[in-house]
Amino acid sequence: MAAGLKTSLTISHSNTQAFAAERWATANQLYSLSKPDRALIDNVTTPRAFDAYIRETASNASSVPEQFSLQSISQIYRSLWLFESLVKEAVEPEHIDTSSMWAMVYLNVKVRLHPI
Repeated sequence: MAAGLKTSLTISHSNTQAFAAERWATANQLYSLSKPDRALIDNVTTPRAFDAYIRETASNASSVPEQFSLQSISQIYRSLWLFESLVKEAVEPEHIDTSSMWAMVYLNVKVRLHPI
């Protein structure tokens, strides 16, 4: 188990929001981005930043396959945005940090569209 992670899985049925928020935080710690990946995310850690990246990339797309890929990615964006909204609503008043999710999606899209 990673250092600093809580190992308690006691569930308080009267406060499932706190439990869900704690599990989300644990996932962020377990699946954190590596230092090289953090250097590549270009501050794309929010739905708004990811949407701006997709829109800018789409406006600069020069090939039909790239345009098709971007259309598919925009569908994924909408689904993730809805998922994020539902999770945040479900754990209110607790706060969860979804920046890692958006950063990982951005890195995957960036590698797909612009292989190294």
